[in-house]
Amino acid sequence: FERLFRNNPAPMALSSLPDRRLVDVNDAFLKTLGYARAEVLGKTAVELGLFPDAQEQKAAGDRLAAEGRIADFELKVRAKDGTPRDGLFSGEVVTSQERQFFLTVMIDITERKRDAEKLRLAEETYRNIFLNAKIGMFRTDLKTGLLLDANDAVARFAGYRDREELLAAPFNIVERDVNPGDREKMVDILRTNGALNDFEAPFLRNDGSTILMRFSARLLPDKGWIEGVSVDVTKERQAEMALRQERE
Repeated sequence: FERLFRNNPAPMALSSLPDRRLVDVNDAFLKTLGYARAEVLGKTAVELGLFPDAQEQKAAGDRLAAEGRIADFELKVRAKDGTPRDGLFSGEVVTSQERQFFLTVMIDITERKRDAEKLRLAEETYRNIFLNAKIGMFRTDLKTGLLLDANDAVARFAGYRDREELLAAPFNIVERDVNPGDREKMVDILRTNGALNDFEAPFLRNDGSTILMRFSARLLPDKGWIEGVSVDVTKERQAEMALRQERE
C-alpha cells in the first residue's frame, strides 16, 4: 500500500476521521497543488483553503457520511498559489488499528475541461455562423440525398418559412433536381476530387418554381455525408442573359 500510495501518479490523501486532518499525502498531491509536505500534514482542507466552493465540499461530505464512499465526484481545488484546478474525486472510509481514515484519489481533469470548453465555444461559434449565414449551408446523406441539416437560408431558397419547417418535411435533394443527372455529376466529382466548386444546377422550390443554384461542397466519406454551401444565382444569370440579348 505504501508503494502504491507514494508512486501513484494521481494525487492521493489520507485524512483522519472525524476531524478530517491530513495524515499523509503522496508526491503527486504535493506536485499538483504546489505544497511542501510539512505545510499540509495536520491541517484540514478548510484550513488550507483547498476547496473554494463550500457547497461542493459540503455535498461531497454529505455523500461520504451517508454512503461511506464517493466516486467520480467533481470538485474545484485551489493550489497553493491560488491557481484553480478541476478534480474528479473518489474515496472511501478505511479502518486501520481501530481508527477510521478517509482515503481520497483525485484525477486532475483541468486540461480536459479546458479543452472541452474550447471545443464547446468553437462548436457554438460554428453553429451561430451556420444558422445565421446569408448563404445556404447544408448537409446531405451521401447515399440517399436526404437533407440532414440546413440553415434558414437554404429553407428560404427551397421555399420554406424556416429551417424547422424544412427539416420537418421529407426533404430529398435528389427529388428537387430539375435535371436528374446533376446530383450524379456532383457526387462523381466529389468522389474523384473530394471537393466541388461553383457547380450550377436548376433547383425545384416547394411552390413548383425553379431557381438556379450554385453549389460548393466537400465529401466526408467517413461520416457518410456531403456538406456544402449554396447561393441563388437566378437573378444574376437572368441579368447576364438580358445584357447579352441587348448587346446582340
